[in-house]
Amino acid sequence: FFFQAEDGIRDYKVTGVQTCALPILFDRTWYLRRYADALPVNVDPVAHYYWAGAQAGFDPHPLFDSSWYIARAGMRAGANPLVHYIDHRGRGTADPHPLFDTTFFLGQPGARGIAAQTTPLEHFLACAAVDEPQANAVLDPRLYREEYLGGQKEPCAALVHYVTRGEADRKSTRLNSSHL
Repeated sequence: FFFQAEDGIRDYKVTGVQTCALPILFDRTWYLRRYADALPVNVDPVAHYYWAGAQAGFDPHPLFDSSWYIARAGMRAGANPLVHYIDHRGRGTADPHPLFDTTFFLGQPGARGIAAQTTPLEHFLACAAVDEPQANAVLDPRLYREEYLGGQKEPCAALVHYVTRGEADRKSTRLNSSHL
């Protein structure tokens, strides 16, 4: 990942931090809340993730599981999983989370024609408020939202809720309506 020349290392590191800072793939509020006990006071969460958090197995977003991704992407030790995912545009590499099935998502009508420079997870997060796409064949966001969130409609409400709270509360993923 790092170039030999000192200037190249510095330039790449700045670029890497900027890459991790993509607001849609790095949830600052969630990261600060989730890792509050492990973070130094007044730390920039993006810089922390880039320099230390990724190697510690921290996740940059509820829908990006660093340990899951590293284990399935065949990455070398010390590589940053979010930078790797972004560099590969989320294609030809591992899924970013056990509940985000890239192949399934890309087969949906709303994901066709996704820009080449956009990762599937970015597209999912950006269009979730409007289209309510499914990230996998198991969790139907409309059914889950109606059952557990009182119909609340907000970006990624169903999948993020399940990942951050629903699974621990043993909520059903509400199988896709075609399976009911």
